[in-house]
Amino acid sequence: MHLDMSPKETVIDGRRVCYADANPTHPRSVVLLHGGGLDSATLSWGALLPDLAKDARVLAPDLPGHGGSDGFERPFTITDLSDWLSVFLKTCDIARADLVGVSMGGGTALSFALSYPARVRSVVAVGSYGVQARMPSHGLSWVMTRINLNRPVSWLAARSALVARGLLAQIFADPARLTPSLVALVQEAARRPDQARAFHHFQLGELHRDGLKTDLTDQLPNLKCPVLFVHGKADRLVPLKDIEHAVARIPQGRLTVMDAGHWPMRECPEAFNAAALGFLREVDTKSDVGG
Repeated sequence: MHLDMSPKETVIDGRRVCYADANPTHPRSVVLLHGGGLDSATLSWGALLPDLAKDARVLAPDLPGHGGSDGFERPFTITDLSDWLSVFLKTCDIARADLVGVSMGGGTALSFALSYPARVRSVVAVGSYGVQARMPSHGLSWVMTRINLNRPVSWLAARSALVARGLLAQIFADPARLTPSLVALVQEAARRPDQARAFHHFQLGELHRDGLKTDLTDQLPNLKCPVLFVHGKADRLVPLKDIEHAVARIPQGRLTVMDAGHWPMRECPEAFNAAALGFLREVDTKSDVGG
């Protein structure tokens, strides 16, 4: 099957949104939500989207301020992203979907499922934000946010493959798995002038001196849909113990732990794809095919 992977555009609240929309006539929809930093739809989901689109319509938007999408141009939170996602799905005429999100995108998927339960069939949350009260080394992270190191770090990464590789090594369990093509993609992302500003706005909205703005832990028992957490055992940003605590609170929660860091779909793409596709196909056999 030939998949049209050409980027598409729409407008939400006067801001351009770039997204991929593969296999658009399929009755089941899966939406892929990338993370923050230098991330984008292509960067996170380039290895998953083609396999997933064999069995479903797959949409992968660049979240506000990332990739080719215009930003909020103000501090924003997971709630803002969840509300934005609601409008995006209506714009694409999607009534109900499976959500797959990594890090910031994982927190957005969980928040959306809590706010709009009838519109979510299942969630795959990868290295998920939104289930911890504080960051590791929270005080230092708060200070770094106020200093705003994103811009100079992005400037350096855009110009130095060594710096870009060093950034990626922080979210990989095994830096030997880094490929030159992935490093090049990160350097390309670092050259986009608005991307560092968007992530800084997210940090300003979410990272407070005494804790994180979004901690969904107490709400997780209200999640009624199946939820799969995929987590790297060497994730330095979201401790595995926080994910284990979250899974235990969700009625249909389960956990797959991988030999990876914060980005398992890029570090171990074959194992990740097998886990995500297996879960979604299992959900498909137990659910009606929704829009």
